[in-house]
Amino acid sequence: MRKLLNLLRGRRARLENDLDRELRYHFDRRVEDLRAEGRREDDAGKQAAIEMGGIEQVQEDVRETWTLRWLDDAARDARYAARSLGRSPGFTVTAVASLAIGIGASAAIFSLLDQVLLRLLPVKQPERLVLIDWKGKSLSDNRGSYNLMSYPICRDLQRQDRFFDGVLCRHPTEVYLAVAAGQTPELVGAEIVSGSYFPVLGVSPALGRLLDEDDDGQPGAHPVVVLSHAYWLKAFGGAPDVVGRRVLINNFPMTVVGVASATFRGIDQPNGGAEVRVTSEPCARS
Repeated sequence: MRKLLNLLRGRRARLENDLDRELRYHFDRRVEDLRAEGRREDDAGKQAAIEMGGIEQVQEDVRETWTLRWLDDAARDARYAARSLGRSPGFTVTAVASLAIGIGASAAIFSLLDQVLLRLLPVKQPERLVLIDWKGKSLSDNRGSYNLMSYPICRDLQRQDRFFDGVLCRHPTEVYLAVAAGQTPELVGAEIVSGSYFPVLGVSPALGRLLDEDDDGQPGAHPVVVLSHAYWLKAFGGAPDVVGRRVLINNFPMTVVGVASATFRGIDQPNGGAEVRVTSEPCARS
């Protein structure tokens, strides 16, 4: 602690003055002794300096006992850099701006890599998830995601249990959503998902319930929607009675049955995109 206090400007100045006086005292005393032995004054001064090992060297050796050497050097370098930058304000502004841009870009790239490559999805056993895709040209002219498959194929995969413990179907899209009748709809990110979506991922609700297999049982019979946690807070103010409310999605009435957990933001990293998730059957047939 004492060595850290010695870095303070006022305390350091007092130590320097005391050291200078003490070294000067010993130097002068040795010069007087040598002169008393018959040495000339200039020879006595040289001899005294040689015997003491050089005033500056002695000062450096004593300073090392005052403070932590590496911390002292860092403080000196910082002060020198500050004085140099203060003398060139134009260069300082350019250097700071360049550093800010570089640090910001590096942070953004790391955040993206962290979300996409390093961090696992906040779902049950994320390392066991498999994306089924195909190679070749699409058989239709409809635009969609590159791994879009037909709903009948997805249902066929769900009925087999040889290779997969569970199969979910999903299609990211955008919908116009009005939280109340007469309100102007807003365009929001959405996912059309099968009832197995949440059970396969092992996601828990923050409120109400999530979609399940029963929601796929009868086509068009379960026009229900699950809100993302962020959208629930933004559009409904975190209202605890949101479950059971009716909303209009593409002018089609649907019932809010639940809110997903705050940690779940979808399986499309880094942000998931979807603010609502609706059942595949009603949307496909409405």
